Amino acid sequence: MRNLRTRRMLGVVLGVAALGALAGPAAAAGSPEQWSATDTRVVQHDCGVVETTTGTMRVKAFFEDGQWLRDVVQFDFYGVYVGPTGKSFTSESHQTGIFTPETGSLTGQGTFVRSAGGPIQMDVGRLVFQFLDGETLMASAKTLSFSDPDAAAALEAALCAKLG
Repeated sequence: MRNLRTRRMLGVVLGVAALGALAGPAAAAGSPEQWSATDTRVVQHDCGVVETTTGTMRVKAFFEDGQWLRDVVQFDFYGVYVGPTGKSFTSESHQTGIFTPETGSLTGQGTFVRSAGGPIQMDVGRLVFQFLDGETLMASAKTLSFSDPDAAAALEAALCAKLG
């Protein structure tokens, strides 16, 4: 569980990069390319909680002389969490990402899991990281960095306490 969030976000980031690379030849004329994609992930937590999250990203890729410069991405996440007893809640999150060949930044409401009792996890600041390995360069106070070894375990414990 320690690297769960890292694997998820890096998967999204690398997916955005791959999509940017695919748009390269079409974007050589200099105008930005735009597209969107939606994916659903199901995670079975150790305590029996099943997390189903659908994420949609809207991407605008910028190029110069056929070379990828950056992507600006709007992420929207909708999650449903169901415990082994059938107790459940939903959560909705939004985030903006800017990715270049060197760095990535995530700003806004990233992972914000809340239920009737209030927030379970808040990731609501700004995170800047090395694009290829996810190493944190800067993180504001309420941001979960990719290198935080306790973030995934804290979310797991909170979900299990709430729904397990």
